[in-house]
Amino acid sequence: MHKNLLTYLLFIAIVCSYSLIFSQTLPLKNYNTKDGLPQSTIRCIFQDSKGFIWFGTFNGISKFNGTKFYNYNIENGLSNNTVNSIMEDNNGNIWIGTPKGLNKMVNSKITVEKLKGNITKILKDKKGNLFILIPKQTIYKYDGKEFTPLDFNFNKKELHITNFALDKKDNIILINSGKLYRYDFVSTKEILS
Repeated sequence: MHKNLLTYLLFIAIVCSYSLIFSQTLPLKNYNTKDGLPQSTIRCIFQDSKGFIWFGTFNGISKFNGTKFYNYNIENGLSNNTVNSIMEDNNGNIWIGTPKGLNKMVNSKITVEKLKGNITKILKDKKGNLFILIPKQTIYKYDGKEFTPLDFNFNKKELHITNFALDKKDNIILINSGKLYRYDFVSTKEILS
């Protein structure tokens, strides 16, 4: 019995020392408005191809270079200070979705695009097309030239897309009225209800 107790205690000591030796404490910094964020609630986050981190807040959008925050809001041309979604196109332009429409930032200059409504999500496929969700309307495809509404064959009464994603084949997986669908640009199929 004494030998079993010693073996057990030795085992516990080894396990505890192993976890102490190989455990890590990662450095964690909490950024807030004192550090330069325009507002303390982050609604979305995106890293662009240059490594900048973009934060969408209730008071505009912020670009972080690892040291300093650069903030943009309605005074800089943003259609609304609430930022729901951020995406970069293949030309390095930043697209910003707000409750009042779609915005495009080119070299720190913001323009309001013709697509209006509550833009809640922007995604990009492998070809560089942007897909923009306006709930209760549809998802729009932007090919670099024009915005085309996608037809999912839902009647207007049924149309209530709340979220979507792109799968590895760039099919659209969407949630409409609580049901899951896949759209392959030919047809819409319910995959889970």
